[in-house]
Amino acid sequence: MSHSAQRKILAIIPARKGSKGLPGKNIINFEGKPLIAWAIESALESGVVDKIICSTDGNDIRDIALQHGAEVPFLRPDNLATCEANVLGAVQYTLAELDKSGYRPDITVLLQPTSPLRTGTHVREALNLLHDEECDSVISLCESSDPPYWMRTIENDRVKPFIDHEGQYYQRQKLPKTYTVNGAIYASFTSVITQGALIGENTRPYLMTQEDSIDIDTELDLRLARCIAQAKKGK
Repeated sequence: MSHSAQRKILAIIPARKGSKGLPGKNIINFEGKPLIAWAIESALESGVVDKIICSTDGNDIRDIALQHGAEVPFLRPDNLATCEANVLGAVQYTLAELDKSGYRPDITVLLQPTSPLRTGTHVREALNLLHDEECDSVISLCESSDPPYWMRTIENDRVKPFIDHEGQYYQRQKLPKTYTVNGAIYASFTSVITQGALIGENTRPYLMTQEDSIDIDTELDLRLARCIAQAKKGK
């Protein structure tokens, strides 16, 4: 048994009802199940999470989350469910409410519904990196597909480099490796969160493939994720 499995581990799945980019995205159908169901399933299949809470302000989302195995002991307040509200506030509120009932997890992992290709294996492996207190947190990353050294800004109708550097990197093989936070997994000792941060200063990476890192925020993201899921079925 891993060290992480011996600790109390809480999974929080944030799923507010409002979404501008893709309306109703947290419960949109993906391969026969609502998106949120895939997040719940990844926590259940990890084998190391002992409580799964869906943080939502929507009754429909609450009902679907309950059907798929999550707990929804309370709804998120409206002020923590606006477009401007950050997820840290919702996570801290959830922890504070659970604390009132005497539940105090050692580790809290955030699993967003919009990463349906994240699996229970991913969650378990990421949490196992928190086997000791040599790090505060673990976050999931993937190798960047768009190197920042190639990015440009536009100022006064002129193209400018996004990153100023001495030498231009024209060949991909000469580029320094960079990584993108894919949003699939944020795992921290709960004390880090209660002290005011989602992740700590001492954070370890958990690397995922680019295809498993799809974060659905637009219709194009959804189409791409469906194509990848179908391709995985065909293997």
